[in-house]
Amino acid sequence: MLALGAGRMLGLVNAAQNSLRSFLEEDPRELHDKEFSKQEERQDTENRALELLKARLKETEDDLPPDEFLRKCLVFQQLNLEVAERTARGFLRFRGNHGWPWRIPAADVATPMQTELHWMLHARAGGCERLPPDSPSTSYSRGPAACLVFNMAKLDASVCSLQDYQMLTMFLMEQATDSRQVQERGIAAIVDFRQVQLTKLLGAVSVEDVYRGVGFWKGAFPCRLRRAWLVQPPLALQWPLRAILQLLSPKLRERVRIVSSDDEIEDLAEDLDEFELPPTLGGSKAMDWQAEAARYLAEATDGRRVGVTSLRRTSSKSDGGAQAAPLDEDAWSSGGWCCGPRKRQ
Repeated sequence: MLALGAGRMLGLVNAAQNSLRSFLEEDPRELHDKEFSKQEERQDTENRALELLKARLKETEDDLPPDEFLRKCLVFQQLNLEVAERTARGFLRFRGNHGWPWRIPAADVATPMQTELHWMLHARAGGCERLPPDSPSTSYSRGPAACLVFNMAKLDASVCSLQDYQMLTMFLMEQATDSRQVQERGIAAIVDFRQVQLTKLLGAVSVEDVYRGVGFWKGAFPCRLRRAWLVQPPLALQWPLRAILQLLSPKLRERVRIVSSDDEIEDLAEDLDEFELPPTLGGSKAMDWQAEAARYLAEATDGRRVGVTSLRRTSSKSDGGAQAAPLDEDAWSSGGWCCGPRKRQ
């Protein structure tokens, strides 16, 4: 039993090392600002890039995600057509292989949403998230524009599967990246391990789950992880985590911080001070996640932006699949489409 536990730990550590490196690495090119003298000029450039991207994808794909998603890929990659295409193809490949819809419906993640394993934190009034969604940022190199919190003590595999929790992660990411600021500047992540029982955690998370978690994001979704805070990981995890960090480049290592005690929470709060942090994370904003969850579900029911339902990929020219139903762009934005049964692995 001890050998089995050690082997499982080693497998998870190796997967975590690959995951962390994948999440944090930047493109080989340097990030730079794209400044346009007029908003119309920027919009025209994006529209031309969008048409080129669609033409490339149509060479092998029968069905394409809506323009809104493809535009996210372009903004995320600063209108670099080649890497935006790779992101879009990675998205199609992962969603098709796992039977995930092109946009996660709120109803599909209602159960994990109410566990409070996840929180999505907003910027303070006047911060980046309060800007209009099409407002150009001053720099791609500014700090993260959204903050996703994982309360690991809330993870309960008896309530729903790890894949359900992962779909909730992606649901929240899809909502966050509707903001142009997030498309350009990425997000921060806080992983709070306080009150976690290590044996329960190891029993709930498999190596397959870790790699699926990497697969749905890295190279398959238009968002960059700009900062990661790990709050009081169990002692048995701290030494492998610190060892993993030593294997990263200094630039990547600087983006990952470990909080070893409650006294160090102030460092986290200072680093992420533009977000409305709850008291448990060094802030003063009361957290009412149940109200947030109710809002997501209510707006999905009303057919508004949050929780919009979408189609799933059913075929491509390269895999010889059957022809899928045509996309309706208006349905993407109104929530009118309902996807059929989705296979989960």
